Amino acid sequence: GGILNNGDKTVTLTRNTGFTKEGFNLVCNRYPSHITLSKTITDAANSLNTIWYRTASWDGSKYVYAFSTCLMNQDGTYMSTPYGTSTNIVAPMQAFWVRANSGGGTLTFANTMRSHQSSNPLKAPANKNVTQQVLRLQVTNNNAISDETILYFNSNASNEFDSYDAPKMANASVGVPELYTLATSSTEQLAINGLNSIPLDTEIPLGFTTGETNTFTIKASEFSNFDAGTTLILKDYLDINNPVIADLSDGSSYLFISDITSNNTSRFALIFKSPSSVTGINGNSNTNLWISVNSANQVVVTGNCGESSVAIYTAIGQKLYSKIITSTNTTVNTPLQAGVYLVSVSNGGKSMTKKIIIN
Repeated sequence: GGILNNGDKTVTLTRNTGFTKEGFNLVCNRYPSHITLSKTITDAANSLNTIWYRTASWDGSKYVYAFSTCLMNQDGTYMSTPYGTSTNIVAPMQAFWVRANSGGGTLTFANTMRSHQSSNPLKAPANKNVTQQVLRLQVTNNNAISDETILYFNSNASNEFDSYDAPKMANASVGVPELYTLATSSTEQLAINGLNSIPLDTEIPLGFTTGETNTFTIKASEFSNFDAGTTLILKDYLDINNPVIADLSDGSSYLFISDITSNNTSRFALIFKSPSSVTGINGNSNTNLWISVNSANQVVVTGNCGESSVAIYTAIGQKLYSKIITSTNTTVNTPLQAGVYLVSVSNGGKSMTKKIIIN
């Protein structure tokens, strides 16, 4: 309620301890115009340089509400997740969240922040840095409801929680799956994680939450400005002794099923493989290895892979078949039903995995 405002206005931000969303304050743009926020403004308010919006998606039968995150950078650019859902320009009468640091502060709204826009910036594409290395991961359920998390790399960032990171605002919604990562030496869940440099060939825990049993996909919706040959590997540790390995570098989706789970950081891990890493059998030889499917829907492994093991998994990580192979041309005499499978061939600590689709 209240009248529309003109002139400078202030809002007192508080941080009461002991609450689930400690430090979060819901505020509103009370001007009859747009306002532009920045890191300079949030720094002066003793708050994080991140704002959160509540947005809605249609799942086919109802609207499902989730949080969008916008991280504002020192240079005036910003980064948002999910992509295209939020900017640092706040529409008239739009409510948003800020998170106060210890001790709280005062958020000042000034006429100098105001502008008129010809379109709705809340739905504008995120401002991009064309040279920054960015990984945007998206998880989607079978109702087409998605969530994202971002890893990006900046030489000015640390690997600890700092102003290059945006905390995750948990949705606490049964119908919204969630992805996040963690800052080094911190339990702070991050929607946007700025790291100093790429931790090549190192597993990075990926957090996952779902309030319902469902079928999901994970894919890299953006994988930008990495060195040629860098690959992105997702490992699924549903079976701790036989993790499923999926290459997401080419935009492929990894399909899996999950029961209800909360803040699970032990099932999934990410690996940025350096261009020089061995990712296939006999990686230093001139001999190639092929995994294919014949007309009878049988897996065929071709190539000089020595004495190796082949295993076939369902998309949710259930092992269907395994055997030792020594031939240069091996047909797995088990026809597969229609579906998505992962075929893994291992030898001497080296492995390659390929996703196959049977129609």
